[in-house]
Amino acid sequence: MSLKSVMLSLLMSQAMFLCGLPFFLQLLLYLNPLVIMVVWCCILLFVSFAVLYFRGETVGIPRSLWQSALFSYSLSLLVLLFFRPEGQVYSHNLIPFSTILSYLSNEMNWLVSFYNLSANVGLFIPFGLYLLSREGKEPSA
Repeated sequence: MSLKSVMLSLLMSQAMFLCGLPFFLQLLLYLNPLVIMVVWCCILLFVSFAVLYFRGETVGIPRSLWQSALFSYSLSLLVLLFFRPEGQVYSHNLIPFSTILSYLSNEMNWLVSFYNLSANVGLFIPFGLYLLSREGKEPSA
């Protein structure tokens, strides 16, 4: 990854994040404060991958770095999903798809609905990428 690509990615992602910051701050009314960090990381990664793709560049990631990043990501995901800020109630839903239907029926704030639906899909993409990177490799004993 060239220095020009890194700078372009940083400038574009920070501009996008700052433009959307008023919307993202609304999420703090309903969700864990870590949401802002997750949104920032997602924008940075998305823009970085887009810049790499359009510039025709690739990046090699050492296996140990990939595994330690995935472990750190898993820990932060556990905190984000299971530790709510004070004053927020954590409810359980045992009826499949009922929460998704309530999000789609406009019973909640549209921004929170969009964030929750996209986060439920997007937050688990790194695990799929990790499994994809291991495809074709023999299991280690």
